[in-house]
This record gives sequence, structure tokens and C-alpha cells, in this order.
Amino acid sequence: MLSLFYLLVALAALSLGVRATRERRAHPAALRFAGLGALTALTYALFALYLLTGWLWFRVLFVATGILLPVANLSFIEHFFPLTDAERGETRRRSWSVSLAVAALYIGVSAVMSSSDHPSLPQDWLAGALVFVAFAVTLSRLRQRYILATRIERARIFYLALFLGGAALFTAIEGASRLLDGSDFGVPTGFNAGRQGSFPPVGALFAGLYLYFLHLVLQMRRLLDLHEISARVVTTALSTLALTVVIGVSVGLAGPTSGDGSLSLALALQRLFMMFVGGLVFIWIAEPSLPQLKNAVARWVNVRGWQLSVVLDDLGETLPQLTSVRDLTETFVERLYASGRVPGAAFYVYSHDRGRFELLAARTTDAEPTLLSAVAPQPFVEGFEAGRPAYTRAELTAVSARRDAPPAAAAQLRVMDEMRADLVLPMSTGSAVLGWLALKDEDWSDGFSQEEVTQLGRLMSRAATAVENLRGFEASKEQARLAALGTMAAGLAHEIRNPLAGIKGAAQLLRGMSPTTDQTEFLQVIVDETDRLNKVVTDFLDYARHFELSRAPTDLNQLVRQSMSLLRAQGLPDGIQLIEALEEPLPTLALDGDKLRQVVLNLLRNAVQAMPEGGELRVSTAQRAPGPKAERGLVELCIQDEGEGLSAEAKQSLFIPFFTTKHDGTGLGLAISQRIVRAHQGELRVESREGEGARFVVSLPVIEAADPS
Repeated sequence: MLSLFYLLVALAALSLGVRATRERRAHPAALRFAGLGALTALTYALFALYLLTGWLWFRVLFVATGILLPVANLSFIEHFFPLTDAERGETRRRSWSVSLAVAALYIGVSAVMSSSDHPSLPQDWLAGALVFVAFAVTLSRLRQRYILATRIERARIFYLALFLGGAALFTAIEGASRLLDGSDFGVPTGFNAGRQGSFPPVGALFAGLYLYFLHLVLQMRRLLDLHEISARVVTTALSTLALTVVIGVSVGLAGPTSGDGSLSLALALQRLFMMFVGGLVFIWIAEPSLPQLKNAVARWVNVRGWQLSVVLDDLGETLPQLTSVRDLTETFVERLYASGRVPGAAFYVYSHDRGRFELLAARTTDAEPTLLSAVAPQPFVEGFEAGRPAYTRAELTAVSARRDAPPAAAAQLRVMDEMRADLVLPMSTGSAVLGWLALKDEDWSDGFSQEEVTQLGRLMSRAATAVENLRGFEASKEQARLAALGTMAAGLAHEIRNPLAGIKGAAQLLRGMSPTTDQTEFLQVIVDETDRLNKVVTDFLDYARHFELSRAPTDLNQLVRQSMSLLRAQGLPDGIQLIEALEEPLPTLALDGDKLRQVVLNLLRNAVQAMPEGGELRVSTAQRAPGPKAERGLVELCIQDEGEGLSAEAKQSLFIPFFTTKHDGTGLGLAISQRIVRAHQGELRVESREGEGARFVVSLPVIEAADPS
């Protein structure tokens, strides 16, 4: 029984040493702790073999390795708690040399002088004394570090000294009881197993606890981790005690050992003690092994699920390295598809310019996937805005089949069908939905497991933070670009406008000197092109210049009517019919009327120019109610023409500065309009198909005049 106990302690010490090297790799303190654990394991394994076989040389080697333990312990302590002694490296080398010499001398003397099974010779007493003097030196070193340490470190050092002192004290008592061969120290004699002595192996128990505490201190270096360490030690002890009670009750401490058939108190205590130690060692070894065991079983039983877990962990580590939203979406989709667990993946991200969620990346096993390229926010994101962590096909199907099913459920299920998705996870920050990840499940599977959904949800939360950071970085770059552009524009305008004024003045002067008809036409070309170039410079300045809004109570319908009247006054081409469809009443908004009028006029002129052969130009306003999580409603202004429409490529570039579809355009009108609308916290978007006209929509939040925010 006692030999098994020492073997268990040896196994626990070895296990803790191996764990330290895996957790901290090449950390010097971890390597020295591993050496201390291995040496402790060898020491107690040798003593266990001595108890089991009675062979004297196992006992001699046990003492010899025990002589080296204090130095190994001191080596770890001085690496983990560095002292100010500049010569401590040289001191350790001397200590190792002296300890190795003493161990070798002890083995030699024992070979000459020992002759009995239980020797009690001077070299044993001397070796024991040297060992405990060395442990006293270690405690002295801890005391030196304690004086210089912070309050938190002092608590750590106190616990270390407590366990180390307990191990040294009780091991000394055990050694003395063995050398005195049977002396009774007031402890039940049931613990006297001949070669063990009359004292129970409490020293080995303290040594195991000391190593366990050292391992926790090595593993947890933050200041607040002392509470975690203490909690883990207490939890381990209570778990072991519970295991002891369960085992003790289950076996009933059965087995009569005395003449009257009763179980002696000493043997009962011995069994309880061994149960406690065995349970303690079991927990030490089993606790770190459970995650590895679970991982190994998952890898064997659920290969694809394990591969997905590995990919998700890898994506979490890769997130900080991604430099754009598109790069993030493509990386997610490609790696999830490559895991083998996801036969189809699609990533949708909200576009502020277009007011919808757009497909940025997709991958599927289907040869020609027909996925939705864009999805309107409502009603699909209604559940995500209400706090739902995910949509699953099974759940939406069940909800849609109920009589009292909300109308949004059926619409959400239809969108999932068109995305070919079985699971949709939002990318949200608070109530704002930035996008979602749509995943298709395997045909053989009955759905993603709850653990997979939870792990995917955590990753999408991190992705939302990454997307916000990337967009913030892109916005700051845009601000820096505009600032540089404004500085350059001011200088450029000055350098260009002065020569332009001279060119235009000279042309006008020549035109007044009775030129020929051909010369007059050429001079007019010079004047017209000078005016056009001046307009380009003015638009460029308007786009690059920083501006502040001057909000005032504004009737949007009245502003639109004024703009339409100005357009009529400038003259409408033949064949264009201006249709007004303004909703009454609209709330009075806090707007910068001059700047917003500039937007309306620009959109109206663009619509007129898009219909050279005439057609209907429809102008409408409407109020939209707020969504489930929106603080304010919206007022929309729509300007719709019957022109040739826009190609997909033109729509992608329409708001980029200097992009234009007109032969004489500057490409800055829509870019300036978009800046003004965004400054009002609104959105400007276009809806168009080639050959079917275009519809420009200005969406403005309802910020009333009394609400300056």
C-alpha cells in the first residue's frame, strides 16, 4: 500500500514537470521546474521500490537523489524569483558540485559500511542533516526575496515557504523514525510498515502539494492570479475529499483485520489516508489530461467537427492580420469551406451607400451557385436586432408553421432559401447589424451542434469588432486624404484661376475688336472652355474643402418646390414632364437648406441630362417609420427619371470623385452631394438597371428643429 502511495506521488511529480514544459516551452524557470519534478519523481520511485523489494541499494540511491533535491529546488526558486545577488549563478554551480560530491561520497561509504536491511549508520544521519540544511538555505533565500517583494508576491512566497517547510519538516520526522527503527511518535502504529518507519508519509504529501503550487504559480503570472491559485488548490482538496468519502462509503472500509472481526482504527485511518492521496494524485493527473482526451476523441469520432474547430481557432488568430473588410470575408469563406464541414458559405456586409446587405464572398460545392447578391435590411435582420444569436432553418421552419407565426419568420425563411443557408450568424455590435455569415450544412447532418454554433458566434463577435476597426481606419485615411486634397486644392485654385482670368479677359477684348466670323467663333470657344475649367476648379474646391452645417428649421417639401421652380426658370428641354408627388405633412427638420438645395438641384439636372429625348421626371417625398431598434424615422426624397439607366460597373463607381458618364461632366457633383447628405447623417443611393432609368434616393433621419443632436 505505501509503495503504491510513493509511486503515485512520483507519477504526479513527473506529470507536473512534463506539463510545465508544454505550457511554457523553453522558459528557463519551466525547464528547471521540469528538472525538479523529474528528480522528485525519481527519488520517490526509488523509495517505493525499496519498500516493495527491500533491496538496500534502492534505499541508498533514494538518499543520494534526495541530496540533490534542495539544489534543484533552489535553482528553480532563483530563476522564478530573481535575487539581487550578482554571484548567484556561481553559487548555484558550487552548490551542484558539492551536492554531487556528497551524493557520490554517500554511495561509496554505504557500499563499504552498510550490511543490514535497515542500516542506521552515521552517514545516514549526516546525509539527512545536510539535506535539511540545504532546504533551510532555500527558505532563507525565499525570506530574502520576501523582504523585497510586492504585497501580492509576498503572499505567493508565504504559501511556497509553508508547503516547502511542511515537506522538509515531516520528511525529517519520517527519516528519523526510520533510522530509530520503530520509535513511536504518538501516531497510530498501523502506519508502521517496517521500512517506512512509524510516521505516516505526510512529508511526501506536502512535497506533492508544494510541486502542485509551484506549477500553478509558474502557469499564472498575473498579479490577481494568487486568488485563482488558492481557489484551485482548495477546489482540488475538496474534490479529493469528496472522492475519498465516496470511495470510503462505497467499500464500507470493509475487511475484518482483528480477531473479533472489527476493523482497527489505525488501519481505517491508513485506508482513508491512502484514498485521499490516491484521489489527489488522480485529480492532478486527470485534470490536464481531460481537454487532450476530449480533443483526441473528437478527432477520432467527429473528424469534420474537429477540423471546423481547428479552423475557427486559426481564424481567431488570423483576424488581427486582415487589412480590409473584403479580405476578412474572403478569408472566412475560403477557410470554412476548406474545413470540409461547411459545403457552402457566404458573407454579406452592409453597404451604407446602397442601404442594403451585399454579398462580398461566397464558396460552395455547387457548380453554378445562384445566391442573392443583395438583401434588404428588413425584415431579415429584425430578429438579429432583437438579440437573437442565430437563425437556423429548423427553428424558422417550425416558427413559420405555427398559426400565430410572425410575418417576418416566413420572409426570413425565404431569404435563407435563396441564400442556400441552413445557419445564419450575425456580425453585430450592440443593436447594429454589420453583416452575417450564411452557412450550408452537410446533407447527412441534422444541423450544426450547439457547441459549433457557440464557437462560430464568438468568432463573429470578434469579426464585428475587426470590421468596425477596419472601417474606422479607412475613414481616418479618407479624412487625411481630404485634408491633404483641400490644402492642395487651395493652392491649385489660386494658380489656375489667375491665368484663366487673363485668358478670358484677353479673349473678350479681342472679341470687341471686330474680328471675322470665324475668329469670333474661336474666341467664344476660348471663353466657354475657360468658364468650364473655372467650374471644374470650383467643384474641386467644394469637394475638398471642409465644411460645417448650419442647421435651421426646414420644410423639405418647400425646399424641393423651390428647387423645381429654379429648374423650370432655367428652362426645361422639350419633352420632359416634371411630376410632383410630395407627401403632406412632413416633419420640420433641422437641415442646412442651402447645401441640401445644392444636392436637389444637382440630382434634378442629372435626371434632365439623362433624358435627351424627353420623358417623365418624377419627384416624391415620403416619411418612413423607425425600425424595431431605430431611434428615429426617415424622410425620403426620390428623384426618378426615364433615361437610359446605369450599368452595373457605372453604379459601382458613381460616387467616386472624377468618375462621370457625361462627356462634359466633372465627376464631382454626385461625390459632393453624397458628402452633404452624409453630413446630415443620411444616405444617398441609386437604384437603376441599364435601359430602365434611374432612381436616386436621399434618406434623411428625422432630426427635428428642437433636437439639435
